[in-house]
Amino acid sequence: MHQSFYKISPLAKHALPWLLLLLTSMAAQSQNILVGLKGGVNQTQTVVVASHSVVNHLGNVFSEEAGTKIYQPLMENPRSWHAGVSVNLEANQFLGLSFEPAFASWQFAWQTSHTWRSLELVEQQVNLQYRHTNALHFIELPLAARFSLPLGPVIPYVQGGGFFNIMLAGNRNIETTRVEQVNGTARSFSDGGVNYGADDFFNKNFYGVFGGAGLAFDMGYVRMALDVSYRHGLSKVTNGGNRYADAKVADLAFDVMDDLQLRNVQVSLVCHFPVNFGGAPTNGKNRRKTKYVLPYDMRRDKRKP
Repeated sequence: MHQSFYKISPLAKHALPWLLLLLTSMAAQSQNILVGLKGGVNQTQTVVVASHSVVNHLGNVFSEEAGTKIYQPLMENPRSWHAGVSVNLEANQFLGLSFEPAFASWQFAWQTSHTWRSLELVEQQVNLQYRHTNALHFIELPLAARFSLPLGPVIPYVQGGGFFNIMLAGNRNIETTRVEQVNGTARSFSDGGVNYGADDFFNKNFYGVFGGAGLAFDMGYVRMALDVSYRHGLSKVTNGGNRYADAKVADLAFDVMDDLQLRNVQVSLVCHFPVNFGGAPTNGKNRRKTKYVLPYDMRRDKRKP
């Protein structure tokens, strides 16, 4: 049941041509086009839509908390990274469109614990603790409208739009810690973690909305920006149809996936180069004289009426 990267969902096949058409149309009407690189770090938060478990209580053998997942909060999840390109299509000095396709890795974790207690001897028990760390690797396709407020060489901006993520691969690491207590003496053992392929447990794509703000600095031949954005997933990232597909995880780790949505906070450094600028309409038609300059000193961009 391994998912292939080349099997893009029907939604993606229909959405991508329209996205390319929109970007082409905007580029033709833009006064400035900025192209550059973007990279940074991100943190992911899980939101449980519906819980699922393979554990049933049998008298006093299982503790009451058996099978309960404890999800890590946003800042305690593993930090991950993203990198890609950034294209800004500026209709004027205030309004524009931003498209920033990137490769991104999102990571999140949860913990479960199971305890067996002796029915005869209370001091004898075995506790199994599992830490599940998931890493999802995506192609991100975020598209946003941007409003900028030029203040000389400093340009603060806000932006908002939607994103569509295509999953390339999913991995899960399960670390097991076994604590045995006999006659008041406890011994602990850990396996150091075992990696499992998790492609089939997650949907091939998911989507949501995002918003952010940043501060750009016009340095003449380059524009640098510090950008912060928040992504709010609207669709489930988990594949419920394959929830019980891996008997090894269900039987040995006593765990199946919940229905999850994801939230993600990204902090990025962006480096832009202007690749063209438009002049005034010529010959009485709505055509622009386009000059291709890389790099180009943006402080010299003075248009005549």
